[in-house]
Amino acid sequence: MTSPFWRALHAAQGELDRLTPGRKSTVREHNIEGSPGTQIIPELYREGDYLINNKKRLDCFHGTDLRQLLDTLKVKNVVLMGINTNTCVLNTSFTAFNPRLPRSGARDCVASMYGDDLHVLGLQNVARCLAG
Repeated sequence: MTSPFWRALHAAQGELDRLTPGRKSTVREHNIEGSPGTQIIPELYREGDYLINNKKRLDCFHGTDLRQLLDTLKVKNVVLMGINTNTCVLNTSFTAFNPRLPRSGARDCVASMYGDDLHVLGLQNVARCLAG
């Protein structure tokens, strides 16, 4: 079942059909369980890794056990990697910053499927607002 957020976004599809002018929206195919975009790249997974797979929002902390896991493991620093720099990486970076959890963003490990302009915007926003 799709969340109310995604249902509303689908309903507004005609007017909010894309984030990048001239590019077809990917919202209808976004984060569908079992789709290739939701799978862990096998080469990145190691025995004993922790997996939190219930992310439903742009922020990896919101509605997940990530904060509790980091606190339990006494994690002092986080490195952010992922897609999209201008949405998920950006939101997660701000939430990680709120309790002053030191974090960094691996510039080579983030991207935006909405274009280089929004990728750069996300990187610059984090760097300027959070001194990241």
